[in-house]
Amino acid sequence: MDPQFQLASWDRLRQKDPELLIKEIQNDILSSSFTADPPFGKKKAIYTDFFASSRPLGKFESIIRESVLPFYANTHTTTTSTSRTTTTSVKLARETIRRCTNAISTPDHELQSEIIFSGDGSTSAINKVRNVFRLGDEAYWIRKALAESRASQSCRDSAHTSTSCTAVCCLTNSDSIPSPSSSPFPRLDPQNRPVVFLSIQEHHSNLLPWRESCADVIVIPEIKSHQLDLKALEDQLIRHQNRPLKLGTFSAGSNLTGVLNDTIKIAKLLHKYDAFAFFDYAGVGPYTAIDMNPVDPESASENGKNLAYKDGVFISTHKFLGGPGASGILIARREIFGWAEKHSGTDRNEYIPATPGGGTVDMVIQGRHKYTNNILAREEAGTPNILATIRTGLVFQLQDIIGPEWVLKKEYALAKKVLKRLTAPSMEKLVQVLGASDLDRVAVFSLTIAVPKLLSQDRKRPLQIHYALLSTLMNDFFGIEMRGGCMCAGPYASQLLKFDTEMEAEFWRLLSGEDEDNSKGKSSIDKEVCGEARAGDCGKCSEYSSSNIHQRNLSSKSLKPGFVRFSFSYFTKDKDVEFVVQSLEWMAKYGYLLIPLYKLDAKTGEWSVREAVRKAVLAEIPSRRILDSRRGNCIPMAIDCINGLQRLFQEQANLTKRQTSSQATQSSELSHEGPTDDIQSNREFIPLVRQAKDSWVKLSGAFTQFATPQVPPERQAYSDASTTVYSGSVQAEADEGDYIHTTFIRDSSNNNGSLSGSATESTSSLGTINDTAGPTKRFNLLPTIHKNAKNHRIQADALEELSMDLLHAENDAVEINDLAKKLKWFASPLDVALVYVKEFTKPSNPSPFP
Repeated sequence: MDPQFQLASWDRLRQKDPELLIKEIQNDILSSSFTADPPFGKKKAIYTDFFASSRPLGKFESIIRESVLPFYANTHTTTTSTSRTTTTSVKLARETIRRCTNAISTPDHELQSEIIFSGDGSTSAINKVRNVFRLGDEAYWIRKALAESRASQSCRDSAHTSTSCTAVCCLTNSDSIPSPSSSPFPRLDPQNRPVVFLSIQEHHSNLLPWRESCADVIVIPEIKSHQLDLKALEDQLIRHQNRPLKLGTFSAGSNLTGVLNDTIKIAKLLHKYDAFAFFDYAGVGPYTAIDMNPVDPESASENGKNLAYKDGVFISTHKFLGGPGASGILIARREIFGWAEKHSGTDRNEYIPATPGGGTVDMVIQGRHKYTNNILAREEAGTPNILATIRTGLVFQLQDIIGPEWVLKKEYALAKKVLKRLTAPSMEKLVQVLGASDLDRVAVFSLTIAVPKLLSQDRKRPLQIHYALLSTLMNDFFGIEMRGGCMCAGPYASQLLKFDTEMEAEFWRLLSGEDEDNSKGKSSIDKEVCGEARAGDCGKCSEYSSSNIHQRNLSSKSLKPGFVRFSFSYFTKDKDVEFVVQSLEWMAKYGYLLIPLYKLDAKTGEWSVREAVRKAVLAEIPSRRILDSRRGNCIPMAIDCINGLQRLFQEQANLTKRQTSSQATQSSELSHEGPTDDIQSNREFIPLVRQAKDSWVKLSGAFTQFATPQVPPERQAYSDASTTVYSGSVQAEADEGDYIHTTFIRDSSNNNGSLSGSATESTSSLGTINDTAGPTKRFNLLPTIHKNAKNHRIQADALEELSMDLLHAENDAVEINDLAKKLKWFASPLDVALVYVKEFTKPSNPSPFP
């Protein structure tokens, strides 16, 4: 199966017009049109997690089904027609990748490279290089050091004795480089230790394997533009120039910021000091050229040798278009696979595969075996994932057809457009784009959304919408799929979030369960927090007594810092990009008001819908609105849910007043801190909701109907207009409801316009705009008359789910101690509930509600 032949029709289309090919690809992508099990109405799905995994293609699946599977066989033999066909297909896939990455295949060429299919992504490839250099085998480095120590013959002959080891081993790190947190190795003497250089930007896959080795790990910082600090790298190379192995392994571009590093300059600098140059293309590989031997006339040294070559690259093919199910790739110079044998300094066999197994040997007898000198056979142990290998060839052939230069140019333009919107003055206090830079970048964005109305305990920073909840809200209300967390780049995430050393250490002590004094073996978790522990040892807290930190659970995953990340690929539709940006703009202004719809599991950090509240809110929304999947309906639906929460909190307030009228002089002073202004005065709100629940059901039937005042058309919550109306300079394209159709309603006495949908009329009965309330719009929330007991029960259950005692209990599960209260960085349902309550007692101007 030849990838070039199979994709020839797409190649011809690309030659005719690149945009025609992109449209063909867009139609061929295998993806669901709608979100699965939407809690708040049907939504069209938009996938924006391309930096995690890309999308499969129908054409690739058809090729595999029709041209590969019928002729499938194992590649470890060539005596049958099917095995020869499959072996040829794998060979063609390998040659396709070689051609697309400019990897030299000329025998005996000093830069000759091998294409190794390795696992499912870069992680496997990185670990293979670690093993090839024996960085997990400290005994190798001890043997090597002994052979080169020019010690006495007796010292060399007894390399395994403690006496001889003292010549090359040192239990303390005299080089002042901290040992890995869980390294199983003693420490070699500094001059005998290998050294690995990497950047602060690295994914955990390009950090942890090196930490868990006998090498010293040197982290190179970045400059203000978020590129590698080449001056700092050179300083470290000079400092460590006498080490037995110097290996640089750097991300070609950050998976958080999308900023590309200059791989040519980095490679030249590493080779200048005889260090190996490896690059991780897991994140940015689908969007830029991967060139093992780039042409760079300025890189020639005095002897005319080009120093810009790469010793190896790591590739996660599943992140490429059509790549799900494809293999990970290691492309590396042949030299590295024999380095350990060549530099061991002993007669011992060091020509050992990184993963010994079937296919790696020429012959095996009792007690003896001979490994093959064929690098591909030796480093691809066992039966390969043949289908994944062939799919990988198709991926790279498509990448070559589209053209990396064309892709990168489009990514730069797209990133610039989106970044301009997200960093606009109107978003300055609401959205923080991590690593925002004027440099060209790939279209991946990591951001947080702040709630300026709510402050942290020290009142120095605004609380945020929790990244896991923000991702959930974008999915549930807009159908947009993005990811929340630290994206497996913890150290870089901490830097981008502007954590200083002290704050980072505090988060570590809190989440790991260590005491604030960092005393060993103790937990910062107070057993009184555990309800079962009050009666005795529950057995669950005993795990924190373990001295091995890796055997403990995090004390509260909900407090682990993070952000959301989303990305656009070159084949993302323009209208999808616009919809995502508009949705984020709306979410930045009003999204926090949706927080009480969800509850947080403090231990797991997961958010889930409050089912009773959801049912109560949706009960007031017409079914045709709920079933309307047009994108223009997303904001009106979200506003209806906010209005529903307003009504529920208003009913709670009314109910509490009726229940506590005989105890008007009593109040329950609550200790929670967070919201600003006068929200503190509402801490006594609803202490007895559970007792009031049944009474409310009885009282609700006594409500009388109120007339709903007419609202002028220009003041309606949603516009009936078929085209989008804007105020000022704001303008967006209208496209059959595929965009969020927004209207900015400008009140002469209110400097803040309100953003609302215009694709659908408002059918909510939850409230009306009270024109007599003053210059700021106000919802006159009217009690709803329910005509059956079922609706009474739905409403009562919702009120119980939103009771203040329950919200306080959820909040207490997060704020488990003083350090947790200090470090809490996100707005809880309790915080936002108090905002709703404050608006009933002391309305803000302008109103926080849409």
